[in-house]
Amino acid sequence: MKIFLTGSTGFIGSHLLTKLQSLGYTVVTDMRFLHTQKYDCVIHLASKNNIKNEFDPELIESNIILTKEIFKVPSRIIYASSCVAKYPLNPYAYSKLYAEHLGAIHGNAIGLRFHNVYGPGNNKGIIWWLMQQPDGAKITVRGEQQIRDFIFIEDVVRAILSQIQPQPIYVDMDVLREVSIKERFTPEQLIKLAMEQNITIGRERYVDGERRHGVIDVGTGVGTTVMDLVNLYMKLSGKEFIIDVEDAAAYEPAEMISDNIVPHISLNNGLLKMINV
Repeated sequence: MKIFLTGSTGFIGSHLLTKLQSLGYTVVTDMRFLHTQKYDCVIHLASKNNIKNEFDPELIESNIILTKEIFKVPSRIIYASSCVAKYPLNPYAYSKLYAEHLGAIHGNAIGLRFHNVYGPGNNKGIIWWLMQQPDGAKITVRGEQQIRDFIFIEDVVRAILSQIQPQPIYVDMDVLREVSIKERFTPEQLIKLAMEQNITIGRERYVDGERRHGVIDVGTGVGTTVMDLVNLYMKLSGKEFIIDVEDAAAYEPAEMISDNIVPHISLNNGLLKMINV
């Protein structure tokens, strides 16, 4: 199988590239060959993130113009979205939401809404920041009661790999019940109709009984407060910090937890992997 991969030098992309090559996939990463060769699948991970800027032309060019170019490819597409697309309060979040709209138009694309991904090679985020602090350091924790979903890089790579081939049908039964009551179908009849007519139900598109388009949360389904994360890190690492707290920024949601559970590695074990590297 031949795959085109963007963002191969980034945190998630570099881990994915190594795994794909170890599994025997042919992987192309040079944009010059995007439209000159045929691919079984395109995986689009390249993006810029600078949520503090109200307007960043470089971010918009990379995340929107490049994404539009990717979606010109007729192959199956797996693209990186983000949990922030649910709460689009900055240009980065809007660029991810825009990609999801393009995916719906494309019709054979799966968007993966990554939550807080951590692991070896990530040089940003609160876990990486904690690891840079010496024992006894005075640190400031912003938004101590904010709840986030932290997922280890190996689980993220596993989630991406699971989408390279069209997947068996997954149906949100709550959505189906609402539609079935309104249209007087049973959920089972509606599933059958979707498979036969290649129609879309909610965020899911089915073609010949397989899901071809949708947006999937990629997280553990377990929420952890920022302060609980700091305390767990201190416990596992043996470090002790002097902690000051300050309020979260107004644009930061109080809680973001995945509604799709894909973990093999708990936060406790993931942190131990980081600490023991």
